[in-house]
Amino acid sequence: LLDIDMNSYAGGTHTIRIEGFQTTTTVSNILVDDVALLADGSTVGLFENEALPGIMVYPNPANDIINLSFNALEGEAVITLIDMSGKIVATERVAEVNRRIFSYDARDLDNGAYMVSVRMANKQYSERVLIAR
Repeated sequence: LLDIDMNSYAGGTHTIRIEGFQTTTTVSNILVDDVALLADGSTVGLFENEALPGIMVYPNPANDIINLSFNALEGEAVITLIDMSGKIVATERVAEVNRRIFSYDARDLDNGAYMVSVRMANKQYSERVLIAR
């Protein structure tokens, strides 16, 4: 359990990011399971993602294909699929999304929950997708 006193940051808008780095000779996963933010006073908003407008992940739940629609976006994107243990299942760099649909073949994935993460121009969008057959 980690408690951080944020009183010195009162009176503004702030982004909290949790990152991890580990150097080891054996394989080990780090998983952030629960995050709770408690505020005394008024809290205006709490956002899970800094959303990139124009990205849609469907269908959800998915069966054999996961589609990502880049309706209003152009530029390079890095798409990462992560299982719930934190293991990166797939990473794809797309040089130009150019308002197109990217499809990922999910037939080899086990049933369960995954995170689809898209990073574009220093912004990141993440959505949970369920594989159910």
